[in-house]
Amino acid sequence: MPTAQNTENKMKNKPALLKIIGFLNILLGLFGLIVSAAIAAIAARITDRTAGITIAVTGLSVALPMIAGGIGLLLKKNSGRLLSLAASCIALAAGIIYMVIVATGLFYIFAQLAHPLRIKFIMHIVVTLCICIYPILNIVVLHKKNIRDSLR
Repeated sequence: MPTAQNTENKMKNKPALLKIIGFLNILLGLFGLIVSAAIAAIAARITDRTAGITIAVTGLSVALPMIAGGIGLLLKKNSGRLLSLAASCIALAAGIIYMVIVATGLFYIFAQLAHPLRIKFIMHIVVTLCICIYPILNIVVLHKKNIRDSLR
């Protein structure tokens, strides 16, 4: 039978998983910030400024909430969990949209591509699927009852 003291101890013992996710969110958010800034600069030079701005806005919309959410998780704030969930949902949506665009393009031009380019297109889809794994895991873990309860 749970006592009031056991319940208090559970609330004081924050899951170690929060620290791991917090650090990962900060690291991946910083990495995403650097990568999206570099890709945006390259896209702005190669194509036009609109492509660069679009990439930068998408990267910032994922990276900034992920960094802030990671800091919030390390500080054991529920707002950190909410920001991390928001960043994960945005990243997942962007990944799915990108995958649909690449798959649609591949569907229409697959027969016309040389074999190395076919593999390149397929690798884009595989890499995007791999990148979508972390946001999915983040959403699943941050919805666990013990994680939610430890942040209230």
